[in-house]
Amino acid sequence: ATAAKRVFHKTNRRMFSTSVLESDAGQAVGFVFFLGLTGYMANLGTWQLQRRDRKIKMIEDRKTLLQAAPVPLREYIGTQQESPPGDFELGKVSVTGKFDYSRQIKLGPRQMSKGMAFGGSGGSTIGYYLITPMIMSDGTEVFVNRGFVQQNRLEGECREADQPNAVVEIVGITAKGEPRNALTKAWMPKEGSDIWQYLDLSLLQKMTNFKPLWPDTEFVVEAFESNTTSPGPGSKLIVRKDQSQYLSFPTEPLTHLAYSVTW
Repeated sequence: ATAAKRVFHKTNRRMFSTSVLESDAGQAVGFVFFLGLTGYMANLGTWQLQRRDRKIKMIEDRKTLLQAAPVPLREYIGTQQESPPGDFELGKVSVTGKFDYSRQIKLGPRQMSKGMAFGGSGGSTIGYYLITPMIMSDGTEVFVNRGFVQQNRLEGECREADQPNAVVEIVGITAKGEPRNALTKAWMPKEGSDIWQYLDLSLLQKMTNFKPLWPDTEFVVEAFESNTTSPGPGSKLIVRKDQSQYLSFPTEPLTHLAYSVTW
């Protein structure tokens, strides 16, 4: 009986020691996991603050850009020749030429961008952006986003009122095209159709026999000012972006700060 008691007590001590060790190990694993999670969340918070700082700098840079006088497109291209091909974004430029409406495309249907408004009331906020080649004096060309047109005004009055045949000067911002992302189905415009779902400038150049100002450059000038009498900002027929819209982002600096605090 005495021997049995000794064995029983030894067994109990081993089991107790084992349970203590397992408990300590579990606490250690939990502590390490907590530290790792805390570090990860702190890193995310720091990352959001860094994004906020970058966004603030981008906004300030854009303010400086938009307040400056426009640079003639040819001069701007000359300053960008050391950039990677196609990397022509956010330059305030002026360009003079004549539009070729026979090769114009309608990009959409799209929701009218936030902050844009027609001078008249009513009408749909669904419509199309007009992308039109402009032929310059030397025969080279540039694509111009002439603005947004409501779906119900694409033809008739809009076509007659907003197709100046004279040489015009456009002031706008250079921007990249819209390459297809992984979630977008492969798409080709239907034969004879001028409706495009997204702005594939490489494809558009090939299909319109486009003559670029500089080889391997793919950009569009988004018009926001014009010295012509064609409809501009506030028109009942076509509306262009206001310069202030280039200072807005889907995620604003204040949102990044809120994300940082949340993390």
